Amino acid sequence: SYDYIRMVAKIDLEEDNVKNHAFLFQTEDLGFSEDRRAYITINHESDGYVEYIFDFSKHPQWNGKITSVYYGLYGDAKGEIRIKSLEFVERVNP
Repeated sequence: SYDYIRMVAKIDLEEDNVKNHAFLFQTEDLGFSEDRRAYITINHESDGYVEYIFDFSKHPQWNGKITSVYYGLYGDAKGEIRIKSLEFVERVNP
């Protein structure tokens, strides 16, 4: 199964007040919820593209048919996000 979302993105926010970003998901039976998410810290140190790995491998509800995913930031932010690539992957290199 595809337990990870790999995203390569350049995140250029006007302020560094937003620390995390996340993917939320829904299934055939369950809608979007904070309980169905994987979030990680935004790399504010880089001016270029950064690889982000969102790990759903141990999420108890990441099974069955995932019908939708939603990407978002945690907090109010102004700026630009450029996504170079986005893919669902079975495993990631350590």
